[in-house]
Amino acid sequence: MRGRHAGTPADEGYRPLMDLSLALMRRGYRALPEERERRGGADTFATRLLGRRAVVLHGRKGVRFFYDESLVSRVGAVPPPVAGLIFGSGAMHGLDGAEHRHRKALFLDLLDRAAVAEVSAAAAHLLRHRLEHELARVGPDGEVTVDLFDVLVEVYGDTVLRWAGVPASDAQRLRLAHRMAAIVDGFGGAGTAYARGWRDRLVLDRWATRVVRDVRRAGRGDRGGDDTPLGRIAALDLPARTAGVELLNLLRPTVAVAWPATWAAVETVVDERRSEIADGLRGIDADRVGTCVAHESRRVRPFVPALAGKVRRATTHDGVRLEPGERVVLDVAGTNVDPAWWTGPGEFDPTRFDGAEPDPYAFVPQGGGDPSHGHRCPGEPLTVALVRATLAELARVELRAAPGGREQPLTRMPRRPATRVVLRPRG
Repeated sequence: MRGRHAGTPADEGYRPLMDLSLALMRRGYRALPEERERRGGADTFATRLLGRRAVVLHGRKGVRFFYDESLVSRVGAVPPPVAGLIFGSGAMHGLDGAEHRHRKALFLDLLDRAAVAEVSAAAAHLLRHRLEHELARVGPDGEVTVDLFDVLVEVYGDTVLRWAGVPASDAQRLRLAHRMAAIVDGFGGAGTAYARGWRDRLVLDRWATRVVRDVRRAGRGDRGGDDTPLGRIAALDLPARTAGVELLNLLRPTVAVAWPATWAAVETVVDERRSEIADGLRGIDADRVGTCVAHESRRVRPFVPALAGKVRRATTHDGVRLEPGERVVLDVAGTNVDPAWWTGPGEFDPTRFDGAEPDPYAFVPQGGGDPSHGHRCPGEPLTVALVRATLAELARVELRAAPGGREQPLTRMPRRPATRVVLRPRG
């Protein structure tokens, strides 16, 4: 998996076929690989983003540059039409330095090892009961067809809302889960999904603001009072609307695990060609196998194709000049399959992670570097634990792809596999 080569700096006189923002909307996960190919495989090259010069970074060396806070800022880096939808106004994702570290510290504390174990165990329990409920509906042929993605959205949403201490009925939790999933589904700007995402973003922003205000009026948000995640977020010295945004930034990413978990399931327990992996998920090494699958599935199916930052000061990287205020774009998908680091990068091979922790600068499906200091997602351990627990539960039953299903194309962000599966009791 190791090895690094210096990329060939791009020709500054080169002009892309289209603005990168438009290319990402039209070409999705293909946009950056196709542009790199036109540049002769350069690791670093200049392009245009939102009509202005931007520099694309790729590979382990590019990740280190991108996460060097002395060189790259995140403030105002993500275009507002995307940042406002997926993160919300005033979220920690758009902060830097001490302010970012202070805000993020709460998320790291809330999502500590104990919380990860608690949430993943609760999700596994709910999923087991949901599968039993679905199997109770089997027809004369002894099987039933379900939408696996929808099942996971509802299970994860129900789980995280209960854990966070959010007051809601069973029906409300399911509706909230689907609204959060709609926000995530729309960030790639895909037709009506983008409009639906914004509709649900506005609805959820108002809902979360009311929830925070209710907690504060009841006195539950006082420091030392309510120790639930909701209570601790409500106790932040922030306007109610901003605290509500951060509450959603705790809840929404948990629901979004439905994407990598569905991919992981389809690539293992649903795919008959990988029966040995499914057998491993039912054996004594289920946790180890599940962790490897969670890593590998996220490596080959990253949630986003790219991340954005802004240059703080004039510098040069890989022979390409960068000026203050210019955007840098990290090629997430390309870095995860960089042949200079990964052996057989296009192959789905969970064993590559067996006994080896992923390198924080070569493996960046949820950001790179150290989550306690930079912008790597604080929920990554929970993502892995949820995928692992989900696979263990799904391995208890028989699954196969429902006929006629089609996965979304590489141009769709975020991308989903064919999610309807045929379910039947095992044995």
